[in-house]
Amino acid sequence: PRQPSLMVTELMDYLSRGYGWNFEANTEASQLTRLPLHSFSEANFAPVQGDSAHPNARRSFESSWLRLMQSRSDADSTEPLTSNPASSITIPDLVRFLENPGRSFANQSLGLFLHQYADELSDDEPFSSTKLVEYKLRDQLLVADLSGDEKCMQQVVDQYTLSGKLPDNHLAKAIIEQSQDQASAIAQQLHLNGINDAQTVPIEVAVSGVVIQGKVKCLIQNTDEGAAIQLLMSRPSTPKTKDWLNLWVTSLVAQVHFSQPVSGVSVHQDKNLVLNQDEILDDAAKVLELIVSHYQQGLSEALVLDAQLGQDLVKIGQGEPAKAFTKWQQNWHHHKWLWPQTPELKDWQDRLYSLYQPMVHAIKEVNHG
Repeated sequence: PRQPSLMVTELMDYLSRGYGWNFEANTEASQLTRLPLHSFSEANFAPVQGDSAHPNARRSFESSWLRLMQSRSDADSTEPLTSNPASSITIPDLVRFLENPGRSFANQSLGLFLHQYADELSDDEPFSSTKLVEYKLRDQLLVADLSGDEKCMQQVVDQYTLSGKLPDNHLAKAIIEQSQDQASAIAQQLHLNGINDAQTVPIEVAVSGVVIQGKVKCLIQNTDEGAAIQLLMSRPSTPKTKDWLNLWVTSLVAQVHFSQPVSGVSVHQDKNLVLNQDEILDDAAKVLELIVSHYQQGLSEALVLDAQLGQDLVKIGQGEPAKAFTKWQQNWHHHKWLWPQTPELKDWQDRLYSLYQPMVHAIKEVNHG
């Protein structure tokens, strides 16, 4: 097929050579009429310049577009929304907010959910597995491994073999075996960190008039110097930003709740997140106050305080502004639906550093072994 623009150009050339048509845009005798690209363009409703005989020659057939163009909202999009401050929140609430404050604002304050869920059922035969299927398989195998019941492990394998979620070829066996090995490695790390002696403890603190609640799995060991508390978490995948946040925020709440420093580990595939918390309690309370204040502000306006962005900027450091700016720009295609124009990095850099520098300094990744 030929491009439409090429066909139009050939037609114009034919008319000018054969019939003397004039398509010179800047001459009075030109027979070329330039129309706006879109039917809803405001230029469709403007009088044609220099054509007093036919001032409305270009008027659009759809007048409703003009009314839409002229309509103006009374609301100022730059003004924060009026919102009721939260009086009680959970640790997962804070983690979700810090992971993506813009998404949290859209969900909680605007009632806007931009999920990309595919509701259509597919009858195609899978020739490969998906990351989600492998994650769920690994999660169920981990639960079965921790239970110590071999029959439970075999039930999970049989369930996924017959579910149709895995490809009906030699790849299915390889996926199951690999998932079993990964689940066993995670279970071994959990046993090494005392999963059998861990207990689930409800924790609750009040910060700036807001009650923060949650449950934490931890080991409490009594020593001559007092009780030693270690948090224990896990998720059967490689550690993501939300895992860093979960370990960090939970440790801050736990320190204030128990009135003493805590250690912690979050077990993942191939590596663990280890918390080396040496902050004094006053610092933990101050960081929680900062997080809560941002959370309250984030209910009325979208904030550029994404944890992944803050983590990357802290690791780059303030001594390399070019790299920091590049990272800032690369991050922006995910946020255009809230900020059509990219905000200035200098307006948010200090807040990102002050919020996420303690997390980056308190947690390190340690490979299994």
